[in-house]
Amino acid sequence: MPQKPKPPGNDLFALVMTGNWAAIRAAILAGTPVDARLPQDRTVLHEAAERGALAVVDWLLQHGADVSARDYRQTTPLQLAAGAELNATDSTGRTPLWYAAAAGTRETATARATIRLPMLQLLIELGADPRIRAAGTQGSAIDAASAKGRGGSASEWPEGLAVLALGPNSGR
Repeated sequence: MPQKPKPPGNDLFALVMTGNWAAIRAAILAGTPVDARLPQDRTVLHEAAERGALAVVDWLLQHGADVSARDYRQTTPLQLAAGAELNATDSTGRTPLWYAAAAGTRETATARATIRLPMLQLLIELGADPRIRAAGTQGSAIDAASAKGRGGSASEWPEGLAVLALGPNSGR
């Protein structure tokens, strides 16, 4: 029995997981749809936005990527880049601030300092509310930065917690 061809998203997913942005650009220029779906119904733009790969985000947008594409949780790339409505929530109640705080618990010190910390500072300056609680045990952005209930490779992010504590709405 002949095998079905793989959807284009499978090849892109492998490239995204290795961070091979040059190969992703080449695949899209060669005809792979810019909004091909990856696992969990995500797009390359979701992944680039969540990883803070701003040059890739810009390139994808210039090539027609959909900033409002929704994944299985109804999260958009715009929310992941924290450029959505400041306190917008996805289907699990997570805000852009929650995503920025949670991402900081799993990244290198360099990524935290150059990408995540400035994002948290900007969101707090704009008035993002660190008290908004996601569904279940996920808690608020403050809980996310403390890695509360997140297990795995997540570890507390003291610098992120300090920024969140400066917010006008920082009470738990």
